[in-house]
Amino acid sequence: FFPPVHFVRWRFAALEEGHVSTSGVRRVLILYANVGSGHKMAALALEAAFKRRNYPNLEVMLIDAMECCPSFFRFQFQTLFQQCTQSLAGQHLLGMLYDAADRGHAKAN
Repeated sequence: FFPPVHFVRWRFAALEEGHVSTSGVRRVLILYANVGSGHKMAALALEAAFKRRNYPNLEVMLIDAMECCPSFFRFQFQTLFQQCTQSLAGQHLLGMLYDAADRGHAKAN
């Protein structure tokens, strides 16, 4: 369905170092979950940042991971996420889950 993807640690320098596909096109896949406007806006900002750098032969592809899910799951997940972000208890719960997922890594200043 999709061409092979070679994952490179996130950094713009990787594009300058010549990580190029066999077709000569540099591909960047930005995968996001459209469960709130912040995720899609962040993905669009990344896409714009890549385009502003004017890399030759760069192809940026945005994919909503929720489009790859069954509609029932997508509806349930989006509904639950919206309910969590709109209540104080849900916001604290999400914060605790995000912090647990960080596993003690330092946050950016």
